[in-house]
Amino acid sequence: MNYILDTDIISYIIKGRGGVIGQIAAYNFQSLAITSITVAEVLYGLEISPKYNKLYPFVKDLLNSFLHLDFNKKSAEIFAKIKSNLKKKGNLLADADLMISSICLENNCSLITNNIKHFSRIKALSLKPINFG
Repeated sequence: MNYILDTDIISYIIKGRGGVIGQIAAYNFQSLAITSITVAEVLYGLEISPKYNKLYPFVKDLLNSFLHLDFNKKSAEIFAKIKSNLKKKGNLLADADLMISSICLENNCSLITNNIKHFSRIKALSLKPINFG
């Protein structure tokens, strides 16, 4: 795999947000992965959704269709370095986003996201934008 899909991209797919599937289709499906952090965030969103029963089968199938990369000891070390550097600059990100970024860096993957401005604080992270015109 070469690319990790950010949680926002999976959420856009679930919500049927126009254009995201077409833009993702430009990538080889076998080159795409998601993180265990994204799985947790999406499942949490599903748990609190009033559309839980309607969305559950689709969301589970969608999540299971991608390779999952876990947050492990190496990504934890990367996380700690990134977080401490950002804290020194007074420019922190949410821990979940830092964990996703750490997994990307550990696996030498680019992050596909609609949140370029947010993730661009992590200079070593390669970003691939999804735009909604």
